[in-house]
Amino acid sequence: MITVNEEELIRSKLGPDMKKMSFRLKDADWVAWYAPAPSELLRSQMQIGDRKSISAYHDAREADAKAVAAETTLRAANIRFFLGMSGALWAIPGLPALDVIELARVGTHNGAPDAWRGVRDFISSSLVGCDFDVVFADEAGLDLRFITVVSTDVARRVDKALLDRFEGGDRWHDSYTFMLDRAADLHLPPDAGADPRGGGQVSAFIMTTQSLRLWWD
Repeated sequence: MITVNEEELIRSKLGPDMKKMSFRLKDADWVAWYAPAPSELLRSQMQIGDRKSISAYHDAREADAKAVAAETTLRAANIRFFLGMSGALWAIPGLPALDVIELARVGTHNGAPDAWRGVRDFISSSLVGCDFDVVFADEAGLDLRFITVVSTDVARRVDKALLDRFEGGDRWHDSYTFMLDRAADLHLPPDAGADPRGGGQVSAFIMTTQSLRLWWD
């Protein structure tokens, strides 16, 4: 049962135009609230081909993600708060962070309808003992931020697990190179103790940013 206080707390984050929906997941009924993210409102006003507007949209999108990652009030109330599906901000009381992967069908973009299962399996097995929350989730991407500090050993374990899937022919090439590119953007020195197959930059990215970013194109 959702309390009045919970709904008002969500409204304070999503705004007066938020909408409500119900869904069923894992034989349980859930209630979610959603509203367009500021970046989506900006995109609706963009002129096609206007590079300045496109750049402003990407900046706004990044600002949305930073704001979601920094929000602690909803997390303290056990309310999942993330950016993603349909370009909206979502708030779902009580939903476990891991179950967002199924709800958002993460990894199914240009893939099989049940590809989210592989993503969920990877996250649950490689992040054993790690507390995390979801910042972004949709069919093509997942952004997790760690609540408890991730150690060097965990970052290396995740790096190796990604490389193992990559070499096994799984659809993880874009996810790995996505983090490689961001490590390069941040000028991160490679983790010398990481799996030599990857050069240590993804491990360095995970440890330095305390995040895991996956992408499917």
